[in-house]
Amino acid sequence: MSSAFANAAAPRISQTLAEAQFRSRSLFRQVCRELPWVVRNYQLQDVTNVAGLRKVVAGEFRKNVQVTDKQMIDLLLFKANAEITNLLGHHTQRHHILTRYVEKGVKVAPTHVQVAGGKNASSFLEGFLQGKMKV
Repeated sequence: MSSAFANAAAPRISQTLAEAQFRSRSLFRQVCRELPWVVRNYQLQDVTNVAGLRKVVAGEFRKNVQVTDKQMIDLLLFKANAEITNLLGHHTQRHHILTRYVEKGVKVAPTHVQVAGGKNASSFLEGFLQGKMKV
């Protein structure tokens, strides 16, 4: 009887800082190679392109460029591998990708809100809809 965990293996542990950095660059390249597939299969053509998505992914990698502990780099690589596996296995839904990677840094222009009957919305409602007020 074969087990579902028969092919499971422990995450790879880097022996040196240089190896951990090499593995992170390799993962970045792997992710960049998969981005065209992600854009096509999650139908993101109307909201972004591969270059825009690559820029966001590069920013995510650059956030951790100051990390010099090889164990911490290995942990970040493990999490990134899990995320790309979920993405490629369609375990992530389109709106998750949009909120995590596409809409990051995009600010929505404020709009004038009207309630039914042509009346203007209250200042509370306008602030709430623009995200300035908490409930």
